Amino acid sequence: MELDEAAAQSFLARTQIGTIAIERKSGPPLALPIWYDYAPGGDVRIVTPAESFKARLLRAAGRCSLVVDTVEPRIIFVSVECELVDELPPSKDNNRLMASRYLPPEAVEGFVETMPAEALFSLRPTRWRTADLGQ
Repeated sequence: MELDEAAAQSFLARTQIGTIAIERKSGPPLALPIWYDYAPGGDVRIVTPAESFKARLLRAAGRCSLVVDTVEPRIIFVSVECELVDELPPSKDNNRLMASRYLPPEAVEGFVETMPAEALFSLRPTRWRTADLGQ
């Protein structure tokens, strides 16, 4: 029922909303829905305001987990533990990268203009947990 490496990476590369979880000392992990970018074999990339609570926690922890799942046409999930490997300064190009993945082309520029420039964080997958319950 586990996905092989290629299937897990392919599933993670699909355009879908993930849930990121970041440890914190003051309570349970912060878990939030998030847009992300991933190509098989590469790093997961996310954008968030550089001084947001999420960004500060990610820098402090140096790691996080990302979970993506679906129930149609069958239940599949991929969970990856990641280490923070890079951070790029805030830029509208970072926003555009992510918006282009999730929004129709005609909506990208309008969305980018309404958002503050966001930092881009690169996260390297270090451990995979997967399941395909339809197999």
